[in-house]
Amino acid sequence: MRAFVRGYKPEELVGQIQQGDRNVVLLPDVPALALRKTDKIVVLGAVTNIESAEIVLMDNKPVRVNLRVRG
Repeated sequence: MRAFVRGYKPEELVGQIQQGDRNVVLLPDVPALALRKTDKIVVLGAVTNIESAEIVLMDNKPVRVNLRVRG
């Protein structure tokens, strides 16, 4: 599965977001829709923990999945 991955800017480090966390954006494929906090995902060869998963909807249809990963 392909994804867009980026780190957080210093001004985005609020709440539970920590330095080193990454934002991962996935297409809303069936496997991506089932992701949750206890799952792991490989980013650039490193196994990371999913800290949060958000399904973004438009007109009640999923258009992307935003993940915050750590590790």
